[in-house]
Amino acid sequence: MHRKPPVDDGETLYHPTWYHVPTILAWKHLPITVTIHDLIPETWPAVTDARQLADRRKVLEMCRSVVCVSQSTLTDLAIHYPETARKATVSLPGLPELPVGRPNLPDQKPYLLHVGKRAAYKDFITVLRGLALLSDISLVIVGGGTLSSHEREMIAELNLSNRVVAEGSVEDQRLADLLVGAVALVSASRAEGFGLPPLEALAQGSPSVLTDIPAYREIHGRWATFFPPKDPRGLAEAVESVSRGGHAPLPSRDEVRRSFSWAETVRSTVGSYEMALG
Repeated sequence: MHRKPPVDDGETLYHPTWYHVPTILAWKHLPITVTIHDLIPETWPAVTDARQLADRRKVLEMCRSVVCVSQSTLTDLAIHYPETARKATVSLPGLPELPVGRPNLPDQKPYLLHVGKRAAYKDFITVLRGLALLSDISLVIVGGGTLSSHEREMIAELNLSNRVVAEGSVEDQRLADLLVGAVALVSASRAEGFGLPPLEALAQGSPSVLTDIPAYREIHGRWATFFPPKDPRGLAEAVESVSRGGHAPLPSRDEVRRSFSWAETVRSTVGSYEMALG
């Protein structure tokens, strides 16, 4: 239900969850704060449309302050919207809460886990090509919708039909269990603003094999194993290293929670609000 925007009392601001200009214009008399997760719409135009991009640009011009979810996002914001970047601060998200994963059965065959979207900049085809260079390891896919015809064709062409399982959307407990049992969470993404699935893996004590891109390096550089973007062989070699125990020591769940604290997220977000109201 829509409600009438409050008057500007010097203490109230508007923090929209999306760049819908008609709605935001109704609140434009208030200071506006927006959150920027990434600049992927600007660097990968195919993932959005011109109208949405224009709306986003307009809102960024209107806002008083901006919350970026990583320093990498702030750096990209400065490239595309230098004036907006001057009113931006970084507020890292806290740790997503998942149940504690349960260990898999002793006879569980080794598998990699891919979570989330797969198209465009996510470069899922590199994951498949890397998997084809490995032996005796499977791939479990969670989320991201049903396999596309192109993905199914690639799986068949690479002779991976018996090694790829798409589970679709799963409950939190199932995701936690899959994270615990995986050799590693894997992502070949070529652009990110933060990277929640690797953080969820870390909280379950599971390693990640990730592309060496700025956001992943910033957030997960202490613990992940990296490979160059668009490099299936590099991915395969990274997985082999992790499977032999060649990854950095992983933190405890409590250490991850301290490093990605919601209390700190709130503190830094309030700082952005103070900027907007100031």
